[in-house]
Amino acid sequence: MGALSFAPSLNAQPAPAAASDAANRETARTLALEGIAAQQRADWPTVIDRFERAEQLFHAPVHLKYLAIAYERSAPPRLVQAIETWQRLSQERLPPEAPAVFRSAVEEAQREFARLDTRIGHLVVEVPSSMQSTIVIELDGQPYPTTSYNTVRFIDAGQHRVVERVPGRAQREHVINVSPGATERLPIEAPAAPTVEAPVVAPPRTEVVLRPNPLRTVGFVTAGVGVAALVGGVITGVMANGQFADLEAACPNRVCPNATALDQRGSVDALAGATNGLLIAGGVLAAAGVVLVIVGHPREETVQVAVGPRSVDLSWHF
Repeated sequence: MGALSFAPSLNAQPAPAAASDAANRETARTLALEGIAAQQRADWPTVIDRFERAEQLFHAPVHLKYLAIAYERSAPPRLVQAIETWQRLSQERLPPEAPAVFRSAVEEAQREFARLDTRIGHLVVEVPSSMQSTIVIELDGQPYPTTSYNTVRFIDAGQHRVVERVPGRAQREHVINVSPGATERLPIEAPAAPTVEAPVVAPPRTEVVLRPNPLRTVGFVTAGVGVAALVGGVITGVMANGQFADLEAACPNRVCPNATALDQRGSVDALAGATNGLLIAGGVLAAAGVVLVIVGHPREETVQVAVGPRSVDLSWHF
């Protein structure tokens, strides 16, 4: 019973404020004695029950020691709880006046933790900080504590099933195999940011269109009329020149002796006048027509069409 010699002496009358603490210690002592008796019978469920209840009433390092041993030896072994209990006990900070049995329990815990750590697996679920408040993770059908995100958590060696649920994304399942003493890391991918596709804008299409100029048409007509007038002038000139020889014979020194000669002279003068008029008018019209043809070349019109996501722009350049 030396392992339970931590119980304080009850010879002094406790103050009223400490009466409940003293009662808890006595109850914890009784439960611990029952747990030790159950350990001698290898009744591990009873050992676990008694020392868990005793630890809830009064903390003592020896409670954790017996619990860790019972967790490991129960059927089936509860290795995760065993190593977590050894770890907690190995980190115990004892005051200088702590009983030797307490110090011995802490030293044993440090050795047992190192031994059991080679038999147990380790899991790190890596969750981005942006998802930690919304994601739900299950390990083998049980909720995974949010406090265990991104930290090493003890896990039984073997195969395990991890389920992740993220709002707006289909449920994902992961099957992992953890070897004894190994550490398995499971990174959780953050949902991809929605991509916004930029609208495809075709480059403006430009076409050059030749538009006929009416001045060119007028120029051709005018030039044609001028050429016709020139041709007419040439014809009348030839006719006038043919009659002029006869006129000189009939009217020597341009003096006509009779009425017939005078009529012939009038006819020659009329042809000469017509020739001069046609040649002058034809030359002017032909020249004007050429100018209009040159000036009235076809106009170039640039048509530009730009098609946007929600609009069509059409522009002309002359």
